[in-house]
Amino acid sequence: MQNAETRLIAYGTLRPGRSNHHVVADIPGDWVPGRIEGYIDKSGHYPRFRPMRSGRWHDVEVLVSAALPRYWRRIDRFEGPHYRRAVVPVRVGSKRLYGSVYIGRTL
Repeated sequence: MQNAETRLIAYGTLRPGRSNHHVVADIPGDWVPGRIEGYIDKSGHYPRFRPMRSGRWHDVEVLVSAALPRYWRRIDRFEGPHYRRAVVPVRVGSKRLYGSVYIGRTL
């Protein structure tokens, strides 16, 4: 969907300046601000996003990179079994685009 594989939506520790940014720091591209709609559960050790229409809007950072498809496997391994990658709408400025975000799983 609209190059979702070239956009990583980061709402937690992968964001620039956060504790796990090192996982994506070497991926060439540009970070831009965005917003996603849903629910972020912050009650556990790490935040978990669940998309939800009519949810709350959350500020995120979006890594836009044509190189991302080469890195998805590495990021998937880092995120592990508690998260799965999904495509969701993201607002970047006045545009509605699609990007890939990690959604918390219930195990």
